[in-house]
Amino acid sequence: MFQNMIDSIQDEVIRMIYRVQPARQEQQQRRKVVENRYADEGPKQPVRREKKIGRNDPCPCGSGKKYKKCCGRAVAAS
Repeated sequence: MFQNMIDSIQDEVIRMIYRVQPARQEQQQRRKVVENRYADEGPKQPVRREKKIGRNDPCPCGSGKKYKKCCGRAVAAS
């Protein structure tokens, strides 16, 4: 009985494997949707950040003090 059950399971698996058909059209449509999704935006530009002032750099206000002792103090207190 057990051997018959194993044989029937193997037969069902083989039948299912032969029935499977790849869904190529659906995959191609999905790819087109993904490709067209970003087509309107054009080429992406890198994000440009301003130069960050270090704590020990001279203050840009021209006082001659370090940034952390001059204008940076107001930023740290916030």
